[in-house]
Amino acid sequence: MKRWFWLTAGLYVACSDAKLDDDDLSVELGDDGGSGGGVEGGSSTGGGGEDGGGEDGEDGGDDGGEDDGGSSGTTVTTTPPCETRVVGTLPASDDGAVSILTHLLVDFAAPRGDEGLTVYDASGASIPGSSVREEDGARLRFIPDAPLVHEQSYEVAIEYCDGLLDVLAFETSSFGAALDCDPTGATYITNPALATVVAPRDVGELLVDSLNASLAFTVSDVGASSASLRLGGGTTRTPDLCFPTTEVEATFETPVMRVSAPEVLLPYSPSAGLPIESVSMDAVVAADCGALDIARIAGEIDARTAGVLGLDLLDTEDPDEFCAFLLAFGLTCQPCTSDGANYCLPVELAQMSTSLALYELEPRTMEDITADPVCASGASCSQATTARPWAWGALGLAMLGLVARRRW
Repeated sequence: MKRWFWLTAGLYVACSDAKLDDDDLSVELGDDGGSGGGVEGGSSTGGGGEDGGGEDGEDGGDDGGEDDGGSSGTTVTTTPPCETRVVGTLPASDDGAVSILTHLLVDFAAPRGDEGLTVYDASGASIPGSSVREEDGARLRFIPDAPLVHEQSYEVAIEYCDGLLDVLAFETSSFGAALDCDPTGATYITNPALATVVAPRDVGELLVDSLNASLAFTVSDVGASSASLRLGGGTTRTPDLCFPTTEVEATFETPVMRVSAPEVLLPYSPSAGLPIESVSMDAVVAADCGALDIARIAGEIDARTAGVLGLDLLDTEDPDEFCAFLLAFGLTCQPCTSDGANYCLPVELAQMSTSLALYELEPRTMEDITADPVCASGASCSQATTARPWAWGALGLAMLGLVARRRW
């Protein structure tokens, strides 16, 4: 096996083929390549063969031998430095309350495309799953094939730069134990502003902060392998009767619920909602049914149906202008799941905690709301802060500040 050393010129040369002079920076090669004295001595490609440059570089000349030396000279190898580094992970290292349904995310700066990660349980066995590259290769997502085990330790080995290794450890939460209750009729409240924003970056955090609304989930029915949920708004004590409810279906493999819905309406203001398309939600019911651990909620904001958002940000409902506006933040409208048109902005929230509400959501339609005099006055029928009328104006200012920082 050859050992290599570094020359001043930025080249690697095999030790078996060269000798260093202690008094200068010259390199003397063996019989298979020319060499001369001094820094400009003969090189491995000059005057090749047994008649390469002499000991003092006489035959090789000042520039390292003949221009067209023999092919038996020493191989020169250049290796660009690896600048890849880990800049973020989900979960964070040493997190002690990770959902058993978590997706593991690693964000890289200057990725080369050869990064990888492996998840190990406490016994050292690797966890089967699939890896997906996102964010133009800067994010690596690992999706386990099956739920992790609750209250267990795991390690994630992150590999990059041809052998560099980062290791993060975490523990799963208590959610995942067998149920000793029936969740039918339970209502759970969560605040998106307290979630971890996975996508879109930067703008996503501003968006959920400006919503400032709580979501309510009532488990209206539970079957052998399925469940029905009713989504709406409200506080822990009072439902928002001026916001329409949405009925969604879920698979239920106790205690795991997985929701899939074509559209869910997020509370936006007393008179409007923000549609989220192609919604999926992964959650785990607590053993006593007292809480719901939401691992992630993902969906899409469709510029064609998010007119209320466009009006507040741009004073227009034109979806093309909305997508053009996103470009200033480094965001691009992606193909929509519904029809493939390039009008959708993916959104994803993770690590959402809930509390148990004191009521069950009843079905509430837009017709019900229109006929309600309290709702018609523009007030919310609960004490919930379902929106701030000035919220998106503040969002617009914050987004402009974000643009300024990106340009600097």
